Amino acid sequence: MISTEVEEQFARLVSLLVWGLVAMFFAFTGVILSAIALIVLFWESNRVLAAAGLAVAFVLLAVIAVLGFFARAKARPRLFKASLDELAKDRGQLNSR
Repeated sequence: MISTEVEEQFARLVSLLVWGLVAMFFAFTGVILSAIALIVLFWESNRVLAAAGLAVAFVLLAVIAVLGFFARAKARPRLFKASLDELAKDRGQLNSR
């Protein structure tokens, strides 16, 4: 039972890593292309202001993403919880005899 939970947690971790990398790649590509488009749009009037505004926005979004990452990392299920619960139940039944 413990080995099953280890395998499930490992598969969950690998899946999260793969989906996270795919999401980060596409998000990064979209953000960079959007930033370039905005800077080109404001090239004649306020290109420095546009670049600085985008930099501030990216930093704020990075902070929000890091906070979200840590919140989700803390919310993971406790390792071996099902096995420990089952062992406690078995111990209780053995002690009652």
